[in-house]
Amino acid sequence: MSGHASIGRQLIWRISGLFLLSLLLSAAIFLYEAWVHRIDTIDNSLRRAVAQLAATIERGAGSNQFRIPDATATSLAPLEIPSLRYAVIDRSSGAIAEGSSTSLLQELDTDAAGQPQGGFDFRDASGQIDRGYVMHVHEKDFSLTVLASSATLSLADTIAWMQDEILHELLPVLAPLFIGTLLVAPFTIRRALRPLGRLSAEAGLIEPSRTDVRLQETGVPVEILPLVRAINTALQRID
Repeated sequence: MSGHASIGRQLIWRISGLFLLSLLLSAAIFLYEAWVHRIDTIDNSLRRAVAQLAATIERGAGSNQFRIPDATATSLAPLEIPSLRYAVIDRSSGAIAEGSSTSLLQELDTDAAGQPQGGFDFRDASGQIDRGYVMHVHEKDFSLTVLASSATLSLADTIAWMQDEILHELLPVLAPLFIGTLLVAPFTIRRALRPLGRLSAEAGLIEPSRTDVRLQETGVPVEILPLVRAINTALQRID
């Protein structure tokens, strides 16, 4: 077994290592950003949910007759809100819309209709911290309070979500790029090292009777040029 290391092989291993290190670093930054901004992410999703709820309320003949459509849960599913619950209250009468989550209303510590608009934290029946969001909708005929809640993402949930994003979003893009890099790298490195083969052939012509031979500097990579010049200088002194 040869004791001489291959430059091309070392470069390929280092390129692969750098690629994987970049992937791990990107994943770490992605996780950090997701964890730091998880509340903002939940609030944005809940804001969209309550806005969609407010736009789909079905009102009956009576002033206190209104309901959340049965298809609402299906229409809100693309938002991917963990443990989504929602409720709608008529502010003037205090009536609760049919289809509202009674457990959500029972778990709120304060009057739901009097809750300030925006996001807030509260404890659910199991004692876990949930995130809620309130929107007040004012029309000429009625005034509604729309609420939605989500389980706050834990670190484990954030990691699981990130793994899903990496497997289904990042890897389909990065895997072909990584494989393509490994396939192209040997040809690129071999082409870059081609001047070394020419220099080796020129050096093979040097003999005691032909000390006037000099290695050509044309087309030599700048990293190898000092070595070529040093050899040529040595040959000149010998000559």
